[in-house]
Order: sequence, then C-alpha cells, then structure tokens
Amino acid sequence: MDASIIIPAFGRTDLLRRTLTAALAQDYPADAYEVIVVDSSPDDANERLVRGLAPSAPCRLRVLRKDPEGPGPSRNAGARASAGRILAFLDSDCLPVAGWLAAGVAAFDEGVGLVQGRTVPDPDARLGPLTGFLRIERESFIYEAGNMFYRREAFFQTDGFHADPHGGRFWVLGGED
Repeated sequence: MDASIIIPAFGRTDLLRRTLTAALAQDYPADAYEVIVVDSSPDDANERLVRGLAPSAPCRLRVLRKDPEGPGPSRNAGARASAGRILAFLDSDCLPVAGWLAAGVAAFDEGVGLVQGRTVPDPDARLGPLTGFLRIERESFIYEAGNMFYRREAFFQTDGFHADPHGGRFWVLGGED
C-alpha cells in the first residue's frame, strides 16, 4: 500500500465529516491508500460517522478508539495500525484538495524522510483574534503535523509523537509535534 492517511479526532464530528469527505475524494488509486481515524472522544459520534461512511468509501476506511491523551499518541496509534509506506498525517479540521495525497507521495525522492504540506485557513471562515488556525506556506523548523507526510521507515526510527506536554486530558494546547 502506498499511503495511509491518519487523522486524530476528538469531538467536532461535523469538521471530521468534511475532512473525511475530502480525504476519500483524493485523485489516487483507491486500492493504494487507506484512511485511519483515531478517535479519543468521550462519546461515539465520530466512531458512528466513520463506520457509517466505511461501506461506501472508495478505499479502506476504519476507526480506532483510544483514551484521550492528545493528538500525538493518536497519531502514533494510527501509524502502528497502518499499512502504507508513506504516513500522511492530517488534522480533523483540515480539508485536503483532490491532488493532496498524490502530491505528497510524489515529493518523496531518494533520501527524503518527511514532507510538510502547505496549510492555509479556510478562505470562507471568519477569522478573529481568538480563532485558531494554522498557516504554513513553506517548510518550517517546527514541522507542524496537521499536514505532514513521513516515509514509514523514517517515522519509526524516531520515538514518534509525544503526548501533549501540558498534560490536558480534554484541553490540548499542542506542541506534541
């Protein structure tokens, strides 16, 4: 399998639905990728969403459930359960364009271990001083994982992502990437 799209999720079922719709609409051979949602929500709404979409999904779609520890451990769980040679991490509020997966996989030349994707705020969203959004126009030393691709071997040569350093069970501040 070429790629595994791994999406950590906690609540926000409407946003996850939009992300999954876009992830399942990739211009990529359906038998060459899978989508794994790792859900740590306190209810089963996300799990029901994924299970409801799975029968009609063009590729393999599945959900894993785990305790809430932040997105880092969820990404690690998805990576361990994945089959792809490329691990494509995508946040549950991101909307990948149709060619996103193909472009990310194609960027892996010999010796490349990770590729950071471009991320911009939704142009239709109202942005204010308390709006959380990520803008990544080019490779960054921070390597934010909301839109990040790793060669499988490179990812597993590391310790993976860390748990949220702030220790929040239900309020995650980030920084684990």
